[in-house]
Amino acid sequence: MNIASLCERLCGRDGITGREASLDLREELASFGAVRQTPVGSLICEVPGEGAPILLDAHADRIGLIVTEITPEGFLRFDKVGGMDRRVLCASAVTVRGRRDVPGVITSVPPHLMKDGDGDKAPQFDELFVDVGMTQEEARAVISVGDAVTVDGSPRFLSDSRLTGAALDDRAGVAALLGTLDILRENGCGRAVTVMLSAQEETGGPGAGTGAFAVQPAEAIAVDVSFAVQDGVAPHQAGKLGAGPMICFSPSLSREMSRRLVNTAERNGIPYQLEVASGSTGTNADDIAGSGCGVVTGLVSIPQRNMHTQAELVDVEDVKAVALLLAAYIMGED
Repeated sequence: MNIASLCERLCGRDGITGREASLDLREELASFGAVRQTPVGSLICEVPGEGAPILLDAHADRIGLIVTEITPEGFLRFDKVGGMDRRVLCASAVTVRGRRDVPGVITSVPPHLMKDGDGDKAPQFDELFVDVGMTQEEARAVISVGDAVTVDGSPRFLSDSRLTGAALDDRAGVAALLGTLDILRENGCGRAVTVMLSAQEETGGPGAGTGAFAVQPAEAIAVDVSFAVQDGVAPHQAGKLGAGPMICFSPSLSREMSRRLVNTAERNGIPYQLEVASGSTGTNADDIAGSGCGVVTGLVSIPQRNMHTQAELVDVEDVKAVALLLAAYIMGED
């Protein structure tokens, strides 16, 4: 499996929170096992094998915007879906997911016309509009209040391994899990594995918790992205691009499981780095760990720059290393 190509393909697709089905990942999962969908939209793939299953999770949804009004002038008011960074929205190209896909651009006041001090701050969401080049009547024919809006960020490689684009949070994690399944199949792993591509993570929704309750796994590992060092982000706050998966230690996670993941990486020569959370992790790992009667849970993250923008950036070598780490852990080589 070409994980670099898979990451590039996945991050260029829709799947805003609440529209995960538009990703249509059933085909990718169906080659590994039976696939079902939970009532809230999470996809669950059960790979048959021995013992109680280990659950691997990555969220399928991406951040975006939602239409709140079509103004008399034909502009679209909107609000955020998830933690969209409003600092990068002005003059951004977008796609409105109406009755058909409608291209648009977010308005930007020319600097010549700004009031004193306005250029030093990011506009609030209620000060921004989407221009679709239509009258109100034309817009209403194809767009409705409540339609999703995705910010365009076409994927492209900056180097052989550095990929930038929208929705790499957490399509990079999705790619890592598909890569894990491919490795397990090639090696004839006989353990039962369940992969969940969960819904509604970006809005703190119920995808991961309800999915874990349905699966009732013996243990679980969530895969997400975390902060990577860049200008303005100190090394003690983040991981390093290209230095491997970030294995998290947190009071909300199983310390024993985190330690086993470290041992697995060391014994298999897989690069890794440590991440510490002083409480909850802010990922699906928290919801999975607290589901049902509780699940022994670990968290592995992919370092990422420019999080929650249309120019997120990862090193695909880190994504490959996550797949290798999870496969080695499941095959019991720790």
